[in-house]
Amino acid sequence: GLNSPSLLASMDRWGVVHKARRNDSSDCSLERLGPRKFALNVHSTQDSDAGDYHCTATPWIRSTATGVSSHRVFLNVKFA
Repeated sequence: GLNSPSLLASMDRWGVVHKARRNDSSDCSLERLGPRKFALNVHSTQDSDAGDYHCTATPWIRSTATGVSSHRVFLNVKFA
């Protein structure tokens, strides 16, 4: 959201998704679409969900690599 970054969800090497505690109305889902391709969706958003978001991937095997991060994406919440 608008404050410091917070974890929404993570996925372990077996594909099990672990979601962080969130507010009572919005939810998120994380799915693997293919090798090196994932989708994070935020459902039933509210105005407090607006802000900058980005994804970070960390290798599931022991490696000297620290992971990769996506470009930041701004989530703008508009109510109809």
